[in-house]
Amino acid sequence: MRKRDDFPDTADDDTDEGPSKTQIKNAMLDLQALGLSLLQLTDPQLDELVTDETLRGALHDLRRIKSHSAHKRQVQYVGKLLRDFDVAPFRTAVATLQAGKARDARDFQVIEHWRERLLSGDAGWTEWIAAQPAGNTKALQSLVREARHEHATAADGKGRAYRELFRQLRSVLQAQPDTVQPSR
Repeated sequence: MRKRDDFPDTADDDTDEGPSKTQIKNAMLDLQALGLSLLQLTDPQLDELVTDETLRGALHDLRRIKSHSAHKRQVQYVGKLLRDFDVAPFRTAVATLQAGKARDARDFQVIEHWRERLLSGDAGWTEWIAAQPAGNTKALQSLVREARHEHATAADGKGRAYRELFRQLRSVLQAQPDTVQPSR
């Protein structure tokens, strides 16, 4: 019977065995996720970012494929293709797109909150004037009155003036670098 001492001790070896199978799999899954994230870009953005014809074609095919199993295979293929590229520009483009979407969502919430505040009563208008002195226009005040009237008389309360009020608030708030949220 052989003893433990008869086998070579691998703990003392300083050989680099490379990444583990788990690390390789996680890296591949990360590239596949990046490939899916690239689909959020529009076709012109994608064409400008991806210069390789094979990768660009694979991404366009991925967008087109609807079958679950074929889509899964295409995602794997895109991940395989991405191994040969510096993915930093792709990650930057996706991060920029996602940051823009988050900013748009936050801006939408601020505008929506102001619109509801203005429609709730005169206290909202006073607060608006204090926060946005440049936004104190007769046209905006008239639009608030019309939207309040629509809200009181229309079935859904969301007519032309309601939508136009949103557009006007967006233009005023986007002109100001620091948008102030109303107190709750």
